[in-house]
Amino acid sequence: MNLIPDNVTTLDGNPLLGRLEGGYWLEVIRHLQLQMREDFNNYKFLFHSLQTHAKPDIAEHADSSAVLIVLGDNSGEHFVDHFKNFRVVFKVHLADSLEHVYPVPLGYTNMHLHGSTESVIDRPRNVFYSGNINAHRVDLWRALYFKHTWPKPNIRSRLIRRGIVYGVRKMNLANSFHQVFEDSYVNFTSGFAAGLDAEEYTRCLNESKISLSPFGFGRAECFRHFESMRSGCIVISDRLPETWYFKGSPIIQIPQWSSLREVIHSLLSDEKKIQRLQEETLGWWNDVCAPPAVAHYIAGKIATSIPPKERLAALTSSQFIVKTHQQYQ
Repeated sequence: MNLIPDNVTTLDGNPLLGRLEGGYWLEVIRHLQLQMREDFNNYKFLFHSLQTHAKPDIAEHADSSAVLIVLGDNSGEHFVDHFKNFRVVFKVHLADSLEHVYPVPLGYTNMHLHGSTESVIDRPRNVFYSGNINAHRVDLWRALYFKHTWPKPNIRSRLIRRGIVYGVRKMNLANSFHQVFEDSYVNFTSGFAAGLDAEEYTRCLNESKISLSPFGFGRAECFRHFESMRSGCIVISDRLPETWYFKGSPIIQIPQWSSLREVIHSLLSDEKKIQRLQEETLGWWNDVCAPPAVAHYIAGKIATSIPPKERLAALTSSQFIVKTHQQYQ
């Protein structure tokens, strides 16, 4: 049985399920079929994996029925000119919408096998983190390494942050901080997906009350945000963009990781608060970020989209009116 519909294609030659987040997007496609019904077959759904800052060279695949879903690239660029002849485009790592290009969440990876709704009160682990140390995560490392982090403000210089990462690795400084919080697992790894295997990673998340989700490699969001929500964890994160799937979410966003110990001790001392936060987190996952919810968002944008020729004609007309108005001011 073919799991992927005939009108769903990957443009880079790699099968959808072969991608790290392929399972998530396959679920999105399945729910799109259910929600769009017969109309689903009127469109071509094209997945394109784009390297960071690479220019998309896919113009030959554009037409009035082509729905493009761009994964991978964390540059935050909309590439409107490159995508102008597609019906509608959905792209990860965007902070906002521009014309017919819309942000969508990263989703979970195939390493995250399933979520959990077990009450945080009954979970044996307080805090969980397992991930690579990179330049963006230096302030989290400092907050864990030094009991009284000094200087407290976040390090702004990327060069200095990279230097600290090099020093941590070169001098074999502490990477494991399980003892910082009682009954916790907090560990920095040597590379992406270089820590726990899929079963252990899933089990650890599902058994944890709080999940730390620091800045990703290129943008603030990373897969861990969505995997943590799916696992029913309370999520503590860097500041996140106000995209439709983060704005108003129950994710705790802290401006400085130096306040982490205080934040966690406050949470763990208030059972009613963490129960409420878990309920809100699971609700946000189901209503906003889970495959059925993302499929609903995509279906809505497709339903209100117009063919590229009509959109470009309307855009040209509006630009002409604005330009003419400015000339007579």
